[in-house]
Amino acid sequence: MHRSKRLRSCSLASLLVVCLVGMPVTLAADTDGTQSTADLSTIKGKLMASDGSPLVGATVKLFHLSTEQTFEATSRGNGSFEAAGLPYGYFDIAIESGSEFFVTNSVVNLPPSDTLNVDLKLASPGTLAPDRSFPGVDKAATGTAIVSGNVTATNFWTSPKGIAVLAGGGGALLLLVSGGSSSASASTP
Repeated sequence: MHRSKRLRSCSLASLLVVCLVGMPVTLAADTDGTQSTADLSTIKGKLMASDGSPLVGATVKLFHLSTEQTFEATSRGNGSFEAAGLPYGYFDIAIESGSEFFVTNSVVNLPPSDTLNVDLKLASPGTLAPDRSFPGVDKAATGTAIVSGNVTATNFWTSPKGIAVLAGGGGALLLLVSGGSSSASASTP
């Protein structure tokens, strides 16, 4: 009977780990429904033409899916761009360069109080443009921008909120493994 309880505790612990790893982290907004300035984040990266050369002077449009706000940044001489003071959450991205308009092949998830590195490369000429629009823009897409390389956040898991998520998950896991009791069991098999 003792072995059955231990097996059940391990099964529950395994289920909790799977749930914690697979679920997105959602943090509460301030009481008025807005995010605090401590939660504001940055998206930065590099724009590249289809041949791999830097794309200079292009406008990067960042559409926040939750608030439906659009933010913009312009690529510099080496193709780099940076948009700071952004709310966390999912963003759709588009690039406007001259008369051409490119939408990305995927959205990105920006963690709170963090910097997300996103490299974007225009698809080869002749590649079919996606059959979708970009929110707030009346232009049809002329091409696709590929989210390439590693899309990585730099510091969420080392921030106070990331540590709280890890500690809470670890505490719950420890409670499940121990069977939820603080007293030791003296039963024998």
